[in-house]
Amino acid sequence: SAEVSNRDGRDGGPIWMSYGGVVYDVTNFVPNHPGGTEKILTAAGSAIEPYWNVYRQHFSTDLPMKMMEEMIVGRLHDDDQ
Repeated sequence: SAEVSNRDGRDGGPIWMSYGGVVYDVTNFVPNHPGGTEKILTAAGSAIEPYWNVYRQHFSTDLPMKMMEEMIVGRLHDDDQ
């Protein structure tokens, strides 16, 4: 959605991403991302599915989803999925 894409961290603003129709504010997690800040920022303001399909380690444990539960800020409208 436009609201998610506008929150890409540029100009020091918040960083949002979506996954499975759920929107997450990952701003505070970015510096702690195990793969590094640069990799997670490639998905800033967008859906993370394409990246997770490349970096399959996200599916080897439930830890990423458990961590993300605390970052939920909303859901995408059906038209935006």
